[in-house]
Amino acid sequence: MLSLILIGHALAGDRELDVHVSVQGSDDPGWNYLSEDGHLTSVGVRGGYPLHKHLVLVGGWEHGASGMEFNAYDDTGDDGSETSFQTGSYMNQFQLGVKSGWGPSNWAKFYGTVQADMLYGIVRIDDDPNDDENPGQVEATGVGFGVLGAAGFETAVPLGKSGLSLAFYGELGYTWLAPTNIGEVATIQIDGVSGRVGTGLRF
Repeated sequence: MLSLILIGHALAGDRELDVHVSVQGSDDPGWNYLSEDGHLTSVGVRGGYPLHKHLVLVGGWEHGASGMEFNAYDDTGDDGSETSFQTGSYMNQFQLGVKSGWGPSNWAKFYGTVQADMLYGIVRIDDDPNDDENPGQVEATGVGFGVLGAAGFETAVPLGKSGLSLAFYGELGYTWLAPTNIGEVATIQIDGVSGRVGTGLRF
């Protein structure tokens, strides 16, 4: 009986601290030069603070990195030559919004979340990635803004009599970010289905 009370309390709207993995898709062809599968995979942290019994203020940070190697053939001269170069992207996303849930039982709940999303991106093009001082390296940064929405399912297990609960969750939704200019190097956009799985504490 005590366990059921603790779980129900944890899922009602307590403070949250999570770690998670996310995958975000996009139809933007620009990602074909930055990621082999056209997706951005990130790891992140998220915290939550209850505003009401069924409303939680949530904020988080995610970091994802990807890159690809290309071979370019130059046939403008008498002797054709081939040059290889590598692209890299380093994306940091900062999110802030609300989450609201409803539990069909004392140990599980469904929830929905809407969050504002800010992207700080770095794109790098390098024809000699083994040389940190390579003068041929090009790097640029950019900032973009958007929104994400998702629906998820969460379950929690109490950790003894500590008042803490260990939660596990998964969510599926959609992330939209306006086209982001990364200097003069690239313009990228995240616009597609996104998913997250994570675990964390409720206290």
